[in-house]
This record gives sequence, C-alpha cells and structure tokens, in this order.
Amino acid sequence: MLPVFVVGFVMVTGSMVVSVLSFFGLESWLARSLPWFTRAPHAPRLIAMMSATIAVSLAMVIFNVWAWAWCYKALGIFDNISDALYFSIVAFTTLGLNDIAMPQEWRLLGGITAVNGFIYIGMISAMILDMVRRVRLAQDAAAKAAAKPALPT
Repeated sequence: MLPVFVVGFVMVTGSMVVSVLSFFGLESWLARSLPWFTRAPHAPRLIAMMSATIAVSLAMVIFNVWAWAWCYKALGIFDNISDALYFSIVAFTTLGLNDIAMPQEWRLLGGITAVNGFIYIGMISAMILDMVRRVRLAQDAAAKAAAKPALPT
C-alpha cells in the first residue's frame, strides 16, 4: 500500500505545482493586460479573458490526465495507453465508471486520481471567478472614471 501512496503523493504534488505555476502565469498575464481589458467595449474583452482562462484551464486538465495515463502505463497497470488514458479521464473527472478496473494492488491510486481531479476542478472554478471579478471591478472603475465630469480649473 505504501508504494500506492508514494506514487499518488508524487503525482498529486507534481500536478498541483504545475497547475499553480500555470495559474500564476495566467494571473501575471492578466495584470499586464488589465489596461486593455478596461477599455470599451467591455463585453468582448471580458469574453476574451474568460476564453483565455478557460483555454489554459482546459490545457492543464489535458496535461494532468495525460500525466496520470502515462503513470499508469509506466507502472504496468494498463497494457496500452488508450485504456490508461480512458481510465485517467474517468477517474480525474470523478465520473467513476467501472467498465475498466485497475489491479487490486493499485486500486487506491484511482481514488487518489479522483481526489486530484476534484481539487483541480475547485482550483479552476476559483481561478475563473477571480479573473472575472478582477476584470469586472477594473472595468467598472474605468467606466466610473470616464463618466466623471472634469472639474473646471
């Protein structure tokens, strides 16, 4: 059982480190691009920001699913990458279909994969909401600043 926990710990930690670095990169991009997002028209710019955030999030899900699949394949849990990838997707998304089962000694790793996916889905939700909140606050502040009449000098 210890090897399962060690592999799970390494995979979840690696997944979280790569994901956090990606999200910090996305946040840095937003900070540099915020002046562009605050210019009118606001709606298309908000859609562009959400599209970029969702694209990065989707890329990270794909990366994580493939990382788990290659882990399963490297450990000899599955004979081919397509079964490993299918199981990885099902476990990571917490769908939990039981049409493909892992060997008894590695079954706990499927649950660890699901926990990793569950945490990651929460991270994605938080990141998207935070990005939208930041852009909307900046857009509202820019709109209010533009609406203020200039004081006579």
